[in-house]
Amino acid sequence: MKSKIKWADGVIISIKINDEFFTIAQVRGNHFLQFFNVKNKTGEWTGIDLNKEDPIFCIMVAEKKIKSIFFGEINPELVCPNLRPMPKNLISRHLCASGPNRADLIEFTDDYTNNPKIIIPGLTIERDLEVIYRYEYIGMVGDQDKIINRLLTFFDTGVNWDASKAFIFPGIKPPPQDFVVG
Repeated sequence: MKSKIKWADGVIISIKINDEFFTIAQVRGNHFLQFFNVKNKTGEWTGIDLNKEDPIFCIMVAEKKIKSIFFGEINPELVCPNLRPMPKNLISRHLCASGPNRADLIEFTDDYTNNPKIIIPGLTIERDLEVIYRYEYIGMVGDQDKIINRLLTFFDTGVNWDASKAFIFPGIKPPPQDFVVG
């Protein structure tokens, strides 16, 4: 199926996880990709309504660097695009030259272009562990192996974990299997 992908809001993409199975992602906004809790062995899709499927995560990606995992664009007549709003709350890390780094929970406006509002400043593991587990980090992902490993972990164990959070929050452990995002 390997075909050229038109990178535009709403485009649905079949993602090759490995030689055994595929999943679906949808382009959201400018550089975001939202992954869904669906998989199959062929990479061919029909009769799925992404509005009824659970999203796993929605992250900012460097699409040209991860394009080798794109198996092909999916016709929206075969798979109904997700029309639910994109997540607006994200974790933003601030590098500070004159003190410790920090991360805040922020909220974007509908167009994701205006300055976001800080919802919770200075997140800590001790005080905000559930928030850290629940929300995505806004950093751009350009390493396809990070995406594949995250998807494999999710489909194998049910744990939805962005390993880069361990860099932002030293000492943090992945959430337990029974932790549900959403």
